Amino acid sequence: MKHHSRNFVAALVTAGVLMLAGCDTSSSRSHVSPDMTKLTGLIDLNIQAQSVQWEIVGTPEYQGGVPGPTDFVTLVAEFNGASVGAQAPGSSAATTAYIVPNAARPWTSAVFQTFLAEKANTVVDIGALPHCRPYQTRLTKTGNSAHGFVCASQGRALLYVVLTSPENT
Repeated sequence: MKHHSRNFVAALVTAGVLMLAGCDTSSSRSHVSPDMTKLTGLIDLNIQAQSVQWEIVGTPEYQGGVPGPTDFVTLVAEFNGASVGAQAPGSSAATTAYIVPNAARPWTSAVFQTFLAEKANTVVDIGALPHCRPYQTRLTKTGNSAHGFVCASQGRALLYVVLTSPENT
């Protein structure tokens, strides 16, 4: 009888280890997209580019387990071979932007990743940022306005747009 109970316990432990090994609760799961069509289906985009990588980032970021409330939903996109169109006449784009703590994405260029990491959890004066300007867009499904900024560096452009925040939810 003892032999069977030891085998049963060993089987349970093995099953538990295998089950845990199959569960990925890390935050490394990325939802980065190279799909320009999906991006233009999300927002009105005034940027022409050869390629794009983009991600919708929730803050606080979901790390597994029971999801909590999301205070900010932000679009972070990097364009390669980018041509940024002029801001629309009469635009009321915000001149400051709050950069969420988790905005620096591992897939962005080093210059943009460093910039977002250094400015994380701060309100920045967009006009004071070199090679950056305010950016205003509309969500295509709702027509709601969204604000942020675009920065250019070495043929690349970083687009940062707050889609929802405690102020506009």
